[in-house]
Amino acid sequence: MKLILSLIVLCFFSCCAFAQQEKVATNSKYYVGASLSNISYMIIKDQSKESGSFSPVVFLNAGYQLNKRIILQAGIGYGQNKFDGGSIYYKSTDSTIYYNDYRRTRGIAIPLTLRFTPFNPNKRLQLHGTASIVPAFGTIKAYRTEEMDGIKTTTYDADVSEFNLIGTAGLMVNYRLSERFDGYIEGNLIYKNFSGSSNYANSRPRSEGLGLNYKLK
Repeated sequence: MKLILSLIVLCFFSCCAFAQQEKVATNSKYYVGASLSNISYMIIKDQSKESGSFSPVVFLNAGYQLNKRIILQAGIGYGQNKFDGGSIYYKSTDSTIYYNDYRRTRGIAIPLTLRFTPFNPNKRLQLHGTASIVPAFGTIKAYRTEEMDGIKTTTYDADVSEFNLIGTAGLMVNYRLSERFDGYIEGNLIYKNFSGSSNYANSRPRSEGLGLNYKLK
């Protein structure tokens, strides 16, 4: 994973270097792009008391500049998270019980984002306020097993899917690299799960990201 992220970051900065040399004029209000993020989305299933999280590392985005100060953007990202842990409990001197817990969460997040420029929108370097509503679709597979004297039994098995609605807000610093390319870094300062309460959401998680956008002709 570290190697993949390093290659993506290297590609990002290579594109930035290329973009600085491009001087093609465009008045397009549409753009496409990609971004990296360390954000996690918690999926909550109240009825079964199940929950899990997934982290889409890469997002693909498309946006529209409504006016000089407001930009609307839609993105999509896929991620998964696995936990496979076990412990050993000695029941007596001649018997051992092996416990194993497994959990896998997979999900798709679709951030719908509004970006607002409070200051001069014609500046090359701009500060944006961002707010996103994120429909998140996730599946959670979890089970627990016990094994004693070579006999393994499943004591818990759950396979659930759930839709959560999550809200985030934060700040973005955008830099116009050329007439077509923009590079940016962003930070989410507010995280809210509208589908239920969780310790993760209550901990006020923060996240960071960076991205590159390309204006269409």
